Amino acid sequence: MNSSVNNSASVKMVSTEMIGPFKEFDNDTTIKFSYRLGSTLSSIHEELYCYDATTGKSYSRSSKATHSAGTGTTTVQFPVSLSKYFSSNGLRFRFTIYNGSTVISTSEVSIYPMEQKTINVTGDKIKSVVSKDVAFKIDNNKIVTYHDDFNFIGFKDYIDADNYHSLDLRGNTFLYNNSNLNYSSASLEIADSNKVFKYLSHDSNGRVHINLAVTNDNEKKGLKVSDTYYVNPITLDIANYKMPDSIKSNSFYFPINKKKAFLGASFNITLADCGLNKYNLNFPITYDIYRNLVGNCYDSDYCVKGSVE
Repeated sequence: MNSSVNNSASVKMVSTEMIGPFKEFDNDTTIKFSYRLGSTLSSIHEELYCYDATTGKSYSRSSKATHSAGTGTTTVQFPVSLSKYFSSNGLRFRFTIYNGSTVISTSEVSIYPMEQKTINVTGDKIKSVVSKDVAFKIDNNKIVTYHDDFNFIGFKDYIDADNYHSLDLRGNTFLYNNSNLNYSSASLEIADSNKVFKYLSHDSNGRVHINLAVTNDNEKKGLKVSDTYYVNPITLDIANYKMPDSIKSNSFYFPINKKKAFLGASFNITLADCGLNKYNLNFPITYDIYRNLVGNCYDSDYCVKGSVE
């Protein structure tokens, strides 16, 4: 995964858009390089070599015709046969600019295919996932490579709620090596075979699905409920639509006095197509509650004391 850029004083800038990530044996593509010269040269020739990044075997050599060039920006495009050569060994690219037979700039970098795997994070007690470089760009002669680096040490395999009333995911966080994490969907799944959530839809296996969003605090990632719900303030019954006597809320509430139905229950959080590698991240967690909000006096914050005469 070594990378290098070597330039003489004649080359003021070499740049690309981000190249990759690609799947193993992906569709063929075209990659584009741009550069600017510091002085007018009589005969410029550009080449792109592709190698096996593991064995060093040369796969292909794409060349542009010799042409005269001034000091403006020159853009060249090269076909790359991913469908034939891009295996798990990866590809090494070498982009070279010649003045006649003299090399005036060389840039080299290796990338590898996306992994696109499912990771059972808390179930398999995965602490971290670090991928190989799957993309790169050259920005003003500097090579920048891109990979995924997840650290799950801070993510709990349980939700330990002080009170049974609303879903609190603030204690479940992880780290990612970018200020933003790309993903296609995030959700929390709750088994509810007894239909405690009587106003919410259930799938064929009796599960309720709660849409989540990933929050970004620099590299620290958290989770929050993303949908708006309607909640009865007396019963804490919740729905996706306006009910009589309900109020709008951005929190997800559990029906009142149903703590036993969820005590020690297994939930599952899923993040789909995460990062450059499009990982599917699964987080099986246990929901533990210490006290009811309202209920029996021995395990609730609020209760009714006294007797009826």
